[in-house]
Amino acid sequence: MEDLHVVGVESGLEFIRQRLEEGWVLVIGEEDCIKEMKKQVAPPYSSYNRDMIFITIGNKKRVVRVYLARKTERLKKFLYRDAEQTDLFSKTLMVEAVRRWESCVYDSVIREDIPSDVKEGSADTEEAIEKILDMVRRWVEDE
Repeated sequence: MEDLHVVGVESGLEFIRQRLEEGWVLVIGEEDCIKEMKKQVAPPYSSYNRDMIFITIGNKKRVVRVYLARKTERLKKFLYRDAEQTDLFSKTLMVEAVRRWESCVYDSVIREDIPSDVKEGSADTEEAIEKILDMVRRWVEDE
């Protein structure tokens, strides 16, 4: 997994915007679950390592780590893995702005800070990206 060091809020949001426009997904969940996901989807020292990125963004008061994943067949298989791993899956959430997979479960976790129209896929791409960026901005600015 590629690590981008601490960057300012606006440059971090612009980086996230670019990835979302390219069809990447924002990954939300517990750190341990995301690490397990990384191990299966983008193992270190493999050609898949660049399929997940985390970027640390913030200001003088607070920094947050944001995870992004490229939509790949490995990610799709991870999302559809067998029932034995549903506990791990229930602790992660994928948020996408560009809908390219016709049937994929992203919303196994309902989080209050994800706008409902983004969760339900009713927002257009640009609107969805703006809502996702606003959500990330709130994470950084929340004290």
